[in-house]
Amino acid sequence: MPNFIDNNLPTIADKLQIHKIKNVLRLQKGDRIQIFDQNSKEYTAKIDQIKENSIILNVLNQREERSSRYKINLAVAFPKGKRGDWIIEKSTELGVDSIFILETERSIMNPGKGRINKWKQIATSAAEQCGRVTVPNIERKLIEQIEGVKIVAVTDSKEHINKKLEEMQMNDRDITFFVGPEGDWTEQEIIQFKDSEAILVSLGDKILRVETASIVGIYSLGIQRQYLKQFSQTKT
Repeated sequence: MPNFIDNNLPTIADKLQIHKIKNVLRLQKGDRIQIFDQNSKEYTAKIDQIKENSIILNVLNQREERSSRYKINLAVAFPKGKRGDWIIEKSTELGVDSIFILETERSIMNPGKGRINKWKQIATSAAEQCGRVTVPNIERKLIEQIEGVKIVAVTDSKEHINKKLEEMQMNDRDITFFVGPEGDWTEQEIIQFKDSEAILVSLGDKILRVETASIVGIYSLGIQRQYLKQFSQTKT
């Protein structure tokens, strides 16, 4: 079970994590657990002391997650309700590196600090569940603030995302997949994407909900990245 640890002391101080270890998993002194931090490092540790407000660990070994040539990010105009929670959870499981809360002209969701903190907790739990070492960064962004390769889901493109990815020459530039609001992109936003040399793609002949489109795009990008990683390993 991965948990965050302090960079200087092998200590768990988060109240939710302490509750989970003590009251849910009912772990005792001497039990082993898997923990990770936000520096892409995972550890096998043994519980040394269980205190009221902290758990002291003895780190037994460490491994570092192998980084990819480029990062895959998701920029999405979030829908209302719990559908946003689902986007965070599933995109984390699929290995997205950053999730950008996209502010567009037709955005209907403007999450406050409390909602964003909840999403960060969901991302952490999803990373624990699927065995990820890293947790995706979650922050607000405008279209013009996002750098790297932009791949944008639109309804009227004749270029399917999978075909386009096969044709692309992947380099070390980060890739961000954009999903617009339920009211779609405005004409000005489409012009903005084209001016920045963004790649406009289709996700098929069906009109998908925001959360479905997000997962379809991230899954396609993830498959392509995995293929390139395996290909590069066979060449070395």
